[in-house]
Amino acid sequence: MDENEIIEVEAVEKEVPSPKRKKEEKPQKAKYQYGRRIAFFTKLDFFCLRVFFPLFFCGMLGCLFFGIPYSEQPENVLFLVFLIVSACLLGLSLLDFALHFLWRRLIQRWMSLDPNYQ
Repeated sequence: MDENEIIEVEAVEKEVPSPKRKKEEKPQKAKYQYGRRIAFFTKLDFFCLRVFFPLFFCGMLGCLFFGIPYSEQPENVLFLVFLIVSACLLGLSLLDFALHFLWRRLIQRWMSLDPNYQ
């Protein structure tokens, strides 16, 4: 070959398969994200369970300890006040327990709707 000789070269594109990276499968985004609600109501639910038993036992013991003396001396107003407060504590604890079941159902429903929790 001569230095001054012109050589024609035709370039042909050849597709070389490049190694594809596997995409990390991310959980699907739901139309409505329930993550914050689930976290908040779960904390609230655990708080309700933590508070239920002390409220319940204080209410029961208060009704027992102040109900007996009030039944013997109905004219004593102080026993009546303590009895009413104890009954309110007992009612509050039962309301707390009912809210626990309501919030637990809401949390389970939201978890079933959110694909991140399935």
